[in-house]
Amino acid sequence: METTEQTSGKQIDLLSVGPVSLDTNVSFDGKEEKNLGGAVIYGGWAAAPCGFKTVIVTTANASECDVAEGFHGSGVTLTVLPSAHTCAIRNVYLSADKERRVSTNTHRADPIRFSDIEDLALTTRAIQLGGLVAGDFEEDILPKLHALKQCYSDQAQTTPLGVITYPIIGIDTQGLLRTVEPDGSMRFHPWKAMETLLPFVDVLKTDAAEAEYLTGLSDRYEAAKALCDMGAREVMVTHNSEVIVCGHFGARDLSFVKAPLVPRNLSGRTGRGDTTFAGYLAMRSTHTAQGAVLFAAALVSKKMETPGPYHGSKDDILSYIHCFYD
Repeated sequence: METTEQTSGKQIDLLSVGPVSLDTNVSFDGKEEKNLGGAVIYGGWAAAPCGFKTVIVTTANASECDVAEGFHGSGVTLTVLPSAHTCAIRNVYLSADKERRVSTNTHRADPIRFSDIEDLALTTRAIQLGGLVAGDFEEDILPKLHALKQCYSDQAQTTPLGVITYPIIGIDTQGLLRTVEPDGSMRFHPWKAMETLLPFVDVLKTDAAEAEYLTGLSDRYEAAKALCDMGAREVMVTHNSEVIVCGHFGARDLSFVKAPLVPRNLSGRTGRGDTTFAGYLAMRSTHTAQGAVLFAAALVSKKMETPGPYHGSKDDILSYIHCFYD
């Protein structure tokens, strides 16, 4: 496993940033399982084994967990920032399909700052900001990343159809809405700076419930459109049946690209959204939105058939597409 010093100056396909989490998952039938989770775990394992140069910047307390062990064999480049605590979350699933859960936070990690990733952001094609709870990133990280992107626009390249320039800035709304209450429970709170900060976002990722909370619209297609109208260049909404992405895609009018989820079982449901988001961002810098969403949907469908992060290859995903999508 490389260090960030060894990566300096190299082109990075995906920079995945956020805390790891000491997860306790209790299934609908009462079975308890402990593992290392977080968006960076599922995102890193989704992208790196598929051949994308992937760098992880995360936070943890070294005395509480071995983050390197969680990425052993993945091929990622890893930086672990010191934190007073490692994030710890207990998830109790209320349904067999894992669509409903009650989550409790017992410890939070220290926030990640723009300065922690500034140098890496200059050499990456896509950035996945995968927070677990509100406060995982310093408040102005989005405008600072956007300003950096503008300052180095002479070095920027354009993605297919002229939609987004590098680096693509992607953020998951989970880490903007999910707030830790004094008793450790986690509930959605409004993203007060949403309309100010959305113009700094290239790809906003939500699930159907988050999209409804943000917009008040139960129709996920209408909610995605509304978030694009507020300033996000592309909006991804994940659902148990499909992945949709709304954007202009080089055209004047908003339109959608989408792909169904076709897993043959749901034993690996945990990490669905993080896997999808990482797969899309890693592909988006060199593919059209339709090509990227198809790859992401196939990737997460394949991942959902086995517990834990994705451990296959890009060829496995291409074969999966041939078998279940062509």
